[in-house]
Amino acid sequence: MRASIFNQIKILAIISSYACHDTPSCAAKNGLLTNQKVTINKNFSKNAFFSALYTDNYLLGALTLGYTIKKHHPNHPMYMIYFQDRLYNEKTFCALGIIGWKLMNVKQISSVPGTHKKYIDQFTKLILWNMTQFDSIVYLDCDTVVLNDVSHLHELVMEPWRTGFEFAAATDDWRGIYINKFNAGVFVLHPSQPVFNELIRTYTIPGNYHPHYAEQEFLNQFFRLRYLQLPTTYNMNMAIYSRNQYLWETLKPDFKIVHFTQRKPFLSNGKSTRGYEGVYELYYEVYNDFLRNANVSLLRTSCYMIL
Repeated sequence: MRASIFNQIKILAIISSYACHDTPSCAAKNGLLTNQKVTINKNFSKNAFFSALYTDNYLLGALTLGYTIKKHHPNHPMYMIYFQDRLYNEKTFCALGIIGWKLMNVKQISSVPGTHKKYIDQFTKLILWNMTQFDSIVYLDCDTVVLNDVSHLHELVMEPWRTGFEFAAATDDWRGIYINKFNAGVFVLHPSQPVFNELIRTYTIPGNYHPHYAEQEFLNQFFRLRYLQLPTTYNMNMAIYSRNQYLWETLKPDFKIVHFTQRKPFLSNGKSTRGYEGVYELYYEVYNDFLRNANVSLLRTSCYMIL
């Protein structure tokens, strides 16, 4: 059976227009197909958490996220990608380092025509597939917080030749309704050079997807019917609360990751909390835990942060 699967992959790889979507098929397309078994590496340094910070405005969100990751995963590395020409405030770097983020300067991956201006930086997430020094990456946007241990997510994609999975994400919520797409604010991936090459080759092809929502639309099209769907509790969109508070409260004990999509509690932008009282209550529980247990005094004295 295994041999026949590899033969099918080889046949598909011959077709020049065929777009590969995983390590076996992309490796075959590039003449790198191998039956070699991969041994799972239990070294935590190979299983990383990543986020991205493109503006100082989201710094408090990044610090709170980093604190929650470290609280539940003290041995896993955390990397923050950023643009050198966009983020250069020493106070920002100081604060990120104290929380435990390792800074990684990257080059922006350009957006495509039709991308909303709010999302023009988001295609840079594709660079994560090129981080082949890691066996697995859990990516989280800076407007998320981690409420429980999610280290098992790494196990899902560490050895795709064995599990059959190398990308996982949770179903998205659109105005309180679950849709047949995932939200790209939280996802799990197995880095792969062949897959990265294919992502870069295909994301600029016109007509493949609607570019308004940038990398989220592209990744949904690229991994359509090919990804492992995570439970909602791994990317609990605050939009659910405004439409179905009962569901929110019912699932609350099982929350793993909460995503503040429609409001950013860490921003003082004057937006009303009306309709999201329970969401803000949860955020401030996390934030107060951060203030009590993170090295806040060092953030204040060394980084001159006002918290």
